[in-house]
Amino acid sequence: VMHLAAQGAGTPQQQFDALGLSFDLVRTQYRMSEEWVRKFLGCDELAQVRSGRATPREWYKVCGSLVWFAYATRRPLCHAPCALSFLRRAAGQVTERKEFWD
Repeated sequence: VMHLAAQGAGTPQQQFDALGLSFDLVRTQYRMSEEWVRKFLGCDELAQVRSGRATPREWYKVCGSLVWFAYATRRPLCHAPCALSFLRRAAGQVTERKEFWD
């Protein structure tokens, strides 16, 4: 992590963003970056999924983002019944239509 913080600027940074995460080396903490959250909540794919007109590709992108968020923040999906319900519904939608990626 220090290697990432030291790249480019010449002096190591105490706080920086990488891979959708915000790192604070002083407090030894990390969290999802505000930019990542804003980008995810405003993405076209999420809007399509919410409207019920999503393609399999859009479902996969939203599901992948949800799984990444759970993994990166160390929050098991079993503690998020709404997220599990969404993933179950997404799998059903793709399976029922028997569609491919695009």
